[in-house]
Amino acid sequence: MSPSNFILFCIGLIIASIGFSIFKSPSNFKKIMDDFVKSPAFIYIGAWLAFILGLLILVVVGVTWRSFSNNFIVSIFAYLALIKALSLILFPSEIMGFSKKMIKQFEKLLSKAGLGIMGLGVLLVLVSFF
Repeated sequence: MSPSNFILFCIGLIIASIGFSIFKSPSNFKKIMDDFVKSPAFIYIGAWLAFILGLLILVVVGVTWRSFSNNFIVSIFAYLALIKALSLILFPSEIMGFSKKMIKQFEKLLSKAGLGIMGLGVLLVLVSFF
């Protein structure tokens, strides 16, 4: 298994487990998000972890913009992690305010969103084998 397939497999498992937990109990996810938004330390630690993870993935896989391949998908996730990390580091209050609004607006749809997120994770796991 190539590094990009392994990273894609791990990302898929993580996304599927997060989606399952949101689907199973959306109220717990809302509590977690409320605690996360209240603590600047969690925001900065999460941002730096996402930044380091994005850089490590780009170093291992490399920047690939070839045709639609597993390297391309993994590169997209790495760049998304870097963008999220930089936005949380540079604009934490704006991003968290936006997150609060989104959670309140879509509170009733959290279980359906969890099902969709779980489906995306399973799809990524399946794609990592081919």
